[in-house]
Amino acid sequence: MPERQFSVAVSVAKILCNSRKEFVEALRAAAVARIEASAVRNIYANRPPIIHRAVEMHADDAVYAIGRDGLCGLEAHVRFAVDEIVREALDAARRGAQAK
Repeated sequence: MPERQFSVAVSVAKILCNSRKEFVEALRAAAVARIEASAVRNIYANRPPIIHRAVEMHADDAVYAIGRDGLCGLEAHVRFAVDEIVREALDAARRGAQAK
């Protein structure tokens, strides 16, 4: 019987890993969409690159916050993660432009 529960735990862990990957991809897509929508309004001349480390870090932070707070704060945590990813991309673009 213990092996069966262990098997179930491993299966659920695999599902969580796959779900996290999809969540990271969704956050990246949301950040890109926000930046592109702003570019249409001429707020950003060039689309700044999305920083992989930032997406990973903010995905983990959002997953932790959602786990801690439950579904009541889900949208706020996702929105905050996207905002932070965009902010970091813009900061990196500004630093790059200043270095030139």
